[in-house]
Amino acid sequence: MGTFGAFIRMREPARTRRVMFDIGAAGPWAGVMLAIPAVVIGLYLSDVTPLDKSAGGLELGNSILFLGLSHLVLGVDPSTVNVNLSPIAFAGWLGLFVTTLNLLPVGQLDGGHVIYALFPRRHRTISVLFVISCVLMVLVPLALGYNLWWGWLLWAVLVMALGLGHPSTIDRDTPLNPRRALAAWATVALFIVTFSPVPLSFVQPEAPVPTEENSHSQEIIHHMPHYDQMLRQLGHVKI
Repeated sequence: MGTFGAFIRMREPARTRRVMFDIGAAGPWAGVMLAIPAVVIGLYLSDVTPLDKSAGGLELGNSILFLGLSHLVLGVDPSTVNVNLSPIAFAGWLGLFVTTLNLLPVGQLDGGHVIYALFPRRHRTISVLFVISCVLMVLVPLALGYNLWWGWLLWAVLVMALGLGHPSTIDRDTPLNPRRALAAWATVALFIVTFSPVPLSFVQPEAPVPTEENSHSQEIIHHMPHYDQMLRQLGHVKI
C-alpha cells in the first residue's frame, strides 16, 4: 500500500496552472490504466457462488466503474451473488481505491491539484466542503442505521492537518487550454466513477432463512422415533 501514491517534491513553484494540472493528473491516470486490466483479468479468475450472507465478514464496496466491469465480465448483478475475488481482482480493486484517494478534491492531493487548475480562487472553498462531506458520510448513515466507513473521519482529520490551501502558481490567471480543460473534467469524472461511499464494511452473519423443504426435513428427523435404533439395525444390513 505504501503512501497510497507518492509525495511530490518540487524545487520551485509551478509556473502555470497547466503545469500543475499535468503534475496532479499524471499519477492517477497511469494508475487506473493498470488497475482496469487487472480488474478485468482478475474477475475472469474469480469464483461466483450463490448469494449467502450467513457467513458475514469483510465486504468490499462497489464503485460505478467496478460495478460496470463486474457486469461486463461476469454477466451477472454482483449484488445478487457472492463474488470471491481472485488476488489479481483484489489488486485491481485496490488500485481503483487508491486512485480515488489520490483524487480527493482537497489540499495538495492530486485531486486538489486538478481542482486548483480548474478553479484557483475556489480551491479552498471546495476543500472545506469536502471535509464537511467526509463528516456527513459518517454521521448521516450512522443516524439512519446504514453501513458506513469510519475512515472518512480519519481522512477529514488528515487533510485538515496537511492543510486545505494550495500554493499559488507563478501565473494564476492563464487558463487551461481546451485540451487540458477537457482532460481536467475527465479526471473529475474519473474520481466520480471510482468513488465508493463505503469502500470497506464488516457485515454481520445472517441466520439462513429456512425453506419449506428444509423445514420438512428437520421436522421428520426431529420426530423420527427410535432414530438411533434404526441406525444400529442398518449397520447389520449387507449389500
